[in-house]
Amino acid sequence: IDDSRRTLALTLFRSVQNRICTEWRSTGNFPDQKGGQLLQTLEFEYSIYPHTGNWEQGDVYMQALILNAPPTAFQFSRSQGGTEASEQSLFSVSPQVLQCSALKKAEDRDSLIVRLFNPSDKPQTGTVSFFKPFKEAYWVSLNEQRITPLEQKMGEPQNQIDFDIKSNKIMTLEIVL
Repeated sequence: IDDSRRTLALTLFRSVQNRICTEWRSTGNFPDQKGGQLLQTLEFEYSIYPHTGNWEQGDVYMQALILNAPPTAFQFSRSQGGTEASEQSLFSVSPQVLQCSALKKAEDRDSLIVRLFNPSDKPQTGTVSFFKPFKEAYWVSLNEQRITPLEQKMGEPQNQIDFDIKSNKIMTLEIVL
């Protein structure tokens, strides 16, 4: 709450009275019926992340993701004779304000679907990088229908896509490895 004490208010549960609307002009109130209430013991868990600046400057979105789905480690080399680096990113999105909400196999093709969104109030220029070069890339609809092929320019890394995304916009990318 924006007061002098900077009070923190949390709504843990909200319920309503049991009302039955028979038409737009009348409603019946039934206080003796408990059907509109959840009559049981409830348990809540929450986290508080103090930070400076707004939610973007405080990296709040990423901290919430890390809290709810901690990063997982992968082993790339089966033995000391492996050829892969001991540290490697499978996939990355930058800048950090941009979020990936899906990374999955395409429903009908042998490719990857990457769903990105920009929760900020400003347009962003972003980059998606993959662990190895890809053959083709497309902007696709939410139901994975191809809309626009992305042409790779000479000299650019063959494992990276640069793009512009508007504020509060969702974009879906298909990658053929």
